[in-house]
Amino acid sequence: AGAGVDNPETLTIYNVTEKDEGWYTCIAQNTLGETFSSAYLSVVE
Repeated sequence: AGAGVDNPETLTIYNVTEKDEGWYTCIAQNTLGETFSSAYLSVVE
């Protein structure tokens, strides 16, 4: 699979396979601090 950021708010994963299933975490940092958000990707046929 490949990944790309089409715009600042979206992560697109191309050609998803079962190997891509799992947790993905986005981390944002700046001079004021850090935050993160996680999501689980389930691959279903």
